[in-house]
Formats: sequence, C-alpha cells, structure tokens
Amino acid sequence: MAKTEFKLIRKPKTPKVQYRIIRGEVAKKLEPIAKAGVVARRRVVANWKNKPDWQYRIKVKPESIRVIIALTRPKPVKDSNINTNTLWEFIDKGTKPHPIRAKRKPFLRFKSGGKGSYQAKTGAKPARYGGPGTVSNAQWVSKKEVNHPGFSGREFEKAINKDLRPKFNNAIDSGYRAGFKKLK
Repeated sequence: MAKTEFKLIRKPKTPKVQYRIIRGEVAKKLEPIAKAGVVARRRVVANWKNKPDWQYRIKVKPESIRVIIALTRPKPVKDSNINTNTLWEFIDKGTKPHPIRAKRKPFLRFKSGGKGSYQAKTGAKPARYGGPGTVSNAQWVSKKEVNHPGFSGREFEKAINKDLRPKFNNAIDSGYRAGFKKLK
C-alpha cells in the first residue's frame, strides 16, 4: 500500500484578511487619482477671488469602489448672500434667466458693455480655465433691477471626471494585481 503524506507549507490567510489586503492596495493606488481630481478643480478656480476648496475620500467596499471629491466648508462671498460652494455650483451647472434686485443699497452698480461683452475666466466648451474675466467696452451702470439672461453651465465636474476615468480604471486594476501579489 502506498504511503501518502500531506505537508502544509503555509496556511492561507482568512478571507477577511485577504479582503483587507486587497482593499488596502486598491485604495493606495487610487490615492494619486483622488489628489489629481482635487488639483484639477483647484486649477479651474486658480484666478478666482472667491475660491471654493475640495477634499477627497476613497471608499472600497465589496459592492463599489468610489473616489468622492467634495467641496469643503463654504466661505462667504463678499457683498453677496451666497457662499463659495454655491458659486461653484452656479458656474458648473449654469442658471436660468432670473431677476436681480438691489437689496442693501438703492441701486445695483456694475460694469456693462452690452450683450456678449463679458469674457468669462473659465470656458464652457471644453470646460477649462484661463479666460480674462473682463467686460469689453465697459461702462458703469446703475439700476434698481436687472433681468439676468442666465447661462449654460461650464460642466467642470463632468469634464474633469471624464479625463480621470481611464486612470481610475487602471488604478483599480493595478490595485487588485498588487493585492493578489501580496497574498502569494
């Protein structure tokens, strides 16, 4: 009769430990992508007076892998009843036509050169930055109320996320490979 002998060379890690190792490697590989997302958003607002700011969180769960880039605590915008986060959302998503009325003073006072005279600091299509933020042929105007024509959103979030999507996918694949390699 043949003699069979089994020898345990190395005990495999528990599924819980395996999951923790792989999750950690995926999160580590996603860290530069999350930072790049924050940097891209900061670059858009680099020449703004009232800059919003962002922070990121990486969540790796069995059902989803997410990089969450969120606006930080808002700061008030001087001489306005909105904050920096609301300003970002207005510019990113756009606004509908709406009336603007003087509240604290009897008149609104602003520079205008007529329709189409304003060049934004940020471009809409493609959603990028670097404009002058000026009004050509500007003259001071005083009115009690104006009808703002509204504008289409610049869609920064969508453009930045689209740019980062391939790197995000590569980081996840690389993280899984690194995690399985660590388990061997």
